[in-house]
Amino acid sequence: MIIEIELTRKHVVVAVLAAAITWALSASATDGQNRQLSAATAPVLPMGPVATAPAAPPAPAPSVALPTPATPPALPTAPVAAPAPAPAPAQAPAPAPAPATAPVQAADAGHQPVKMTQAPASARRVRHAPTHRTVQSHKDDLAEILKSDVPPIPASAVDAVRRADAWASNEAATVEGASDGRVVFTFGETMPTIVCAPLRICDIELQPGEKVIGAPNAGDTVRWDITPAKSGTGAAMQWHVVVKPKAAGLDTNLLIATDRRTYHLRLVSDAANYVSTVAFAYPDDQKQAWDAALKDSDAKQANVVATLPAVTADSLNFNYTIKRASGSPRWAPIRAFDDGSHTYIQMPASMASTEAPVLVLLDADGNEQITNARLKGDYYVVDRVIDRAALEAGVGRSQDRVVIQRMVCTKRSFFGRCKN
Repeated sequence: MIIEIELTRKHVVVAVLAAAITWALSASATDGQNRQLSAATAPVLPMGPVATAPAAPPAPAPSVALPTPATPPALPTAPVAAPAPAPAPAQAPAPAPAPATAPVQAADAGHQPVKMTQAPASARRVRHAPTHRTVQSHKDDLAEILKSDVPPIPASAVDAVRRADAWASNEAATVEGASDGRVVFTFGETMPTIVCAPLRICDIELQPGEKVIGAPNAGDTVRWDITPAKSGTGAAMQWHVVVKPKAAGLDTNLLIATDRRTYHLRLVSDAANYVSTVAFAYPDDQKQAWDAALKDSDAKQANVVATLPAVTADSLNFNYTIKRASGSPRWAPIRAFDDGSHTYIQMPASMASTEAPVLVLLDADGNEQITNARLKGDYYVVDRVIDRAALEAGVGRSQDRVVIQRMVCTKRSFFGRCKN
């Protein structure tokens, strides 16, 4: 009787444990599927054996039968194996979640892009991974958007680009070579292309006396080293711009600003070929030198009043009187004199900002006569010795008039001055 009670207790314990495990598995499956299991699936749990557990009312009896453990060898192995099928109900619910997920997937079949949480993580990654076609389509769309935002280049800008390219690639530009190995470009004809090589330097010589204003500007300052250098002293000092690339196959441009001009250059790097020294010819400077020389010659010629023969100081006659006859002229002559063949009337420098008066000769009766006179610099030059003349500006009562008269010297001093 004790053995049967013991077996009954073990069977009840195994059945209760199996029911608990089955319930736990069923609850976790229900939570993993967003708690969408219907109430109809709950009875799948094998709770039958548990219902029979209360049918063993003699459960308190073991308290009396426990002191007789001397009979363990008499326990047969067959009854112990009988509870073994009890775990079967615990495994039975394992396929039970399948029907639960099936309705969920069926319900979400029409909304798979939204209910992606029902699919495994690996499946979601594959489903959302962008394909090459999708990326390319996005790129095309972005290109169209950017293209629509950029205004078209006007015709004037296109023409400007064409002209700039034509100047930069002018194949007719003059390139000469000097005896010392320099390559000489004619400044302004084109954008010179200077070929340099790694581990080699290119020397760009500027005009002697020319000064660099600020550091040169390059399009690529990372892969090109551009440093200054000088040669000579004083007025003969010459600036050099030393260029060295860090790699072959580079292409950029360079701007050098000086106190005389601006250099625009193109820098290209080659693996082995390079130009060691670059210089420039300046045709405009030659023209400017000629213009300056001619201007200086004209200025010197303007300061010459007349080409006079060899005369002595006592041959010049300054015995002239200058009197204001009417008005208030601001151009009153400073002095008048003659050399025996020409008469010179010096005018003030302020006459350049006023109206030049007219020079007329006066006879003994005061009548006016036109004379051959010319204005050279600040002097009126008359090709004869005058006795009496007048400078006039304006007419009527507003006329300004100055009378110039030569005095006849009847007595001279020891030094030749008239003592009348």
